[in-house]
Amino acid sequence: MTREPSNRPAPQDKNISDVGAMEVRGLHDRSRGEHISDAISGLASTPAFTLAHVFFFAGWLVTQTGMVSLVPIFDPFPFTFLTLVVSLEAIFLSLFVLISQTRMTRQTDLLGHLDLQVNLLAEQESTKTLKLLYAIAEHLKVPDLPSDQTLADDTSVPELIEDVGSTVVAPTS
Repeated sequence: MTREPSNRPAPQDKNISDVGAMEVRGLHDRSRGEHISDAISGLASTPAFTLAHVFFFAGWLVTQTGMVSLVPIFDPFPFTFLTLVVSLEAIFLSLFVLISQTRMTRQTDLLGHLDLQVNLLAEQESTKTLKLLYAIAEHLKVPDLPSDQTLADDTSVPELIEDVGSTVVAPTS
């Protein structure tokens, strides 16, 4: 007997689509500042950006040490103005990266919460399935039924949180 192909997507296809839609929504819901920060962080993390800086600094050093006579020296050694420019750039790049990381952390937290909810639902479904399986096995008088049926007990999430919290070692400072 062959099954007719279903027009419905496979469960994993729907899951992939749902998670993709959530990620697209997260990108779409960014503030203007987050969008700009992401763009700048993305640009600053490219090899072209690094290469441009290498050429910029090399050009600055060559021109400001007097190697090119056509360019007036306006920032002689120890290159105080260059230090100011580099410091300001570092400050602003750090801020843009922090803004982008904060947004990505929020999205990661959301995915973590989603993962926790799915795991809790799966655990509840597994517990119900085991209870049903044990009830069927008892009804059918299956021999050698395991005496330890603790997996079929309901899991207390607050107790688990307490247990996990008591086993986690706090960092020492």
